Amino acid sequence: MKKEYKNACEKVVDCNGKVIVNHDVCKVVSTGEVVIVEIGINEHHKTQGLAAINDVIGLKDWLDVYPDGALEVIGNMAVSYEEESENEK
Repeated sequence: MKKEYKNACEKVVDCNGKVIVNHDVCKVVSTGEVVIVEIGINEHHKTQGLAAINDVIGLKDWLDVYPDGALEVIGNMAVSYEEESENEK
């Protein structure tokens, strides 16, 4: 049986107007802290949504606690990096 969860947060855009999505790596503009965006679930309240997480510093918040423009997307963990080929140089 599939569990039904309410959406815990609204969409958030970064300082460049880009909608933040799952697996984005973001920098908090005001502090320079780096967070990874993942899907978070709160079993008690039956909610799920995007969360900003940094286990090193103990940060775990719903993404929408950050107002639009407070974060800057600096990459995405789901996208692989390929070095420039000789033809592209």
